[in-house]
Amino acid sequence: FVFGLIFSVGIIESGKIASLWLLFVLAFAVLVVFILRKNRNVFLSELNLYVRSFSFGLFFVGFMIAFVFSELMGRNFFWTAVLEGVDYTLAQNAIKEGLKLLGCFLILTSTVELKFLSDKK
Repeated sequence: FVFGLIFSVGIIESGKIASLWLLFVLAFAVLVVFILRKNRNVFLSELNLYVRSFSFGLFFVGFMIAFVFSELMGRNFFWTAVLEGVDYTLAQNAIKEGLKLLGCFLILTSTVELKFLSDKK
């Protein structure tokens, strides 16, 4: 898993480290995993409450739209099948960016909803 992660983000490039910021991010991720393992019961109880909230549904839908569906709509094979022989790059980019914007808006809305939920308690 770790090798796949390192390979996919391009940390190893001709035997050299590609970006120093990635080392800091990986160190931070290791620290977060360590803290989560230490406080596992508290984290799991809070996660259970979050998964049952409306905010989680908004976040999940926004994430799926922004990072999955918009990428699928941005693929060339879809647009060549729909618009045969027509220059489709403008429509393709507009739809892809519009879907990403919608997904990010839903993620932002879920964050605001989560803040209201936490203020209630």
